[in-house]
Amino acid sequence: MRAFLVRNIAGALFGSVLMMLGACAPDSSSVTRPVTHSEVARSADQASIGSPLLGVVASGNQIYPLDLGNRWAYERHLSQVLHPTDGSPQMVFDRRWFATRELVCEEAIGARTYRIERQTDELAGLGAHNWLWLRQDNAGLYEADVDISTVPACDDLIRVARAAAGPLEAAESAIERALADVPSAAARSAWRAALDLQREKIETIQAYMPGMRLAGTLRRGIRVPPEGELLRLSYPLRPGVNWLVRPDPIFSSRVEALENLEMPAGRFLGYRIRMNSQLFGATDRVYFWYGRDGFLRAAYHLLSEATDDTGAITGTVVSDYDEVLTHIELVGQNGGGPRLAGR
Repeated sequence: MRAFLVRNIAGALFGSVLMMLGACAPDSSSVTRPVTHSEVARSADQASIGSPLLGVVASGNQIYPLDLGNRWAYERHLSQVLHPTDGSPQMVFDRRWFATRELVCEEAIGARTYRIERQTDELAGLGAHNWLWLRQDNAGLYEADVDISTVPACDDLIRVARAAAGPLEAAESAIERALADVPSAAARSAWRAALDLQREKIETIQAYMPGMRLAGTLRRGIRVPPEGELLRLSYPLRPGVNWLVRPDPIFSSRVEALENLEMPAGRFLGYRIRMNSQLFGATDRVYFWYGRDGFLRAAYHLLSEATDDTGAITGTVVSDYDEVLTHIELVGQNGGGPRLAGR
């Protein structure tokens, strides 16, 4: 099988970008409650008199901090459970690892100049790297539609060989070893097909499916990306805002709420954004959280069915992923969104 690719993301993605859900909703242990509009208004009032609680309109609509030198660290958790329907024991695979994102340099593509965000998965002292080309204006945050494995010419620090296997490749290897003990060849084939579908969903979520080419404007009132780019965020962010990440196949995002987040890096306000796609199943849930401090969290819950030659369901594969911010170093503050005091 091809390796799982987890960015967030975004990259993300983001990628950069890119988590443990319950069956249908984000884990409430790290998302305390939605923030009311009156609280946001008070945040703006306090910001105007010098409070550490920053306001929503300090520098226009732009919220993503794109200063070179900004750095974020995350803990990532992937759980995959294979549930047979015949009553045989389920197979559980669990993986935790760390990742970083850092804005390292600038590079131009045509007339557009991008800040390069290097993403590194760290496991057993080895690093697997991806790069995002990011820019923003008052209308949104964009990512250049390029191969994320390509090393930018401006990133002089990365001149070492990539790790032979990243964290998800290692997880996939463990699953493959477990499947080798399944006595039925048909059952092994059914499990692999279900896992392949899960892998495709995961790659799609984290990569936002680069490759789109479409002129960006409005389509029936919903923003779509400029040509050669993905539309990561559509400004101004507020609950109820929708946009197309890419139009074919359809990937869209919707801001559901502004929430308090309690994470290892501190207390943050983040916009909970749900991503939808025609490729997702009815029970699949994919969420990202962004705030004025950047990409804060990502989570998804995915389900795929294993079927035999007759189409009968022989089991399910459930994947839960959670990525939380553990450390943050920002060179500058662009003040484009709210943030909690008491960090």
